[in-house]
Amino acid sequence: MSAPFLSIRDLERRLATGNVEHLTFVPGVNVFVGRPNTGKTKWLQTLDFLLGDTGANPYEQSDEEGLAEKYEAASATICIGDETFRIERRWREVGAKGKVFVDDEGMLAKDFQHWLMEKLGIPLVNFPKGNPMSGQTWPELSFRTLLRHIFRQQRFWSGLVDQQTDNEQHASLLLFLGLAERIYSDDYGKLVDLKLKSMRLRARREQYSETLNDLAVNLLDSEDATLGVNETTVTAALKRLQDEIERLQTRKLEVLTTASDASLPVSDRSRLSELGHARAAALEEATEARQKRLEAEDRLAEVRRYRADLAAEIERMGRVADASELLADLKVTHCPACDQGMSTAA
Repeated sequence: MSAPFLSIRDLERRLATGNVEHLTFVPGVNVFVGRPNTGKTKWLQTLDFLLGDTGANPYEQSDEEGLAEKYEAASATICIGDETFRIERRWREVGAKGKVFVDDEGMLAKDFQHWLMEKLGIPLVNFPKGNPMSGQTWPELSFRTLLRHIFRQQRFWSGLVDQQTDNEQHASLLLFLGLAERIYSDDYGKLVDLKLKSMRLRARREQYSETLNDLAVNLLDSEDATLGVNETTVTAALKRLQDEIERLQTRKLEVLTTASDASLPVSDRSRLSELGHARAAALEEATEARQKRLEAEDRLAEVRRYRADLAAEIERMGRVADASELLADLKVTHCPACDQGMSTAA
């Protein structure tokens, strides 16, 4: 089964006065013939604008004086397979300037291109511009790109036609050949994304290693510094620092002992030792007393809470006693559950 094809049945331009200029096409090839500057190019630009051009309408861009105010809308009847649709652009209508109306249903130009490609059975694919590993977002191979591959406008006499970039030409040709979905597949896009993430992570790891080496150069000895920062060199540096701390602490104790022996006579050294032991014992007693004080404060807080609970309970019991005295004279004549009368026992 062949894919549906697109054909143009007629083309109209609506003037601001309400009148309509009309072109009717016949099946096959249609040729515009006429003298220069008689509007042939404007008709083609109007058709191009109806087929989803996102730019300004061709009459606003015209250098001819008064042409922008002359027209207010354009429409065309298109056939896709066995279906017929009416497409319209209304650039004078508020809120409709960037929309394409398909049978009076408005949609954005990009959404119209998606609708058109779906009707024509053309798959939506994204293709890389240049190097796939460049990190740039892959643009969509839109209907406008495909149309530009087939129909290229000649806007200036100094050049032939608009030049389409090589990557757009290749993507368009691959789509026409039915290969674009296989070459620019989702799996290929995911693979490129994973490779890009891997490259970024590798670059971050290298940058982290360089920064870590710069920071750790003063902690590692000259031999370890040449090997870089790793688990072995960090463990060796940590062991060396611990040994250095122990050596300095031992040296500190030796210096303090030597200074103490040099500054105190022999007769006072025993007294100093006694005072040191007494100070240690006093600190221990103070610590025990502080702990007992904290326990007593906790116990006192608990007793106060217990006292507050008892006071609240006594107050409730008092309210119950007062209620009992008030309700003592009341007689119950009916059951509160079944509302039946109750007899008084003799």
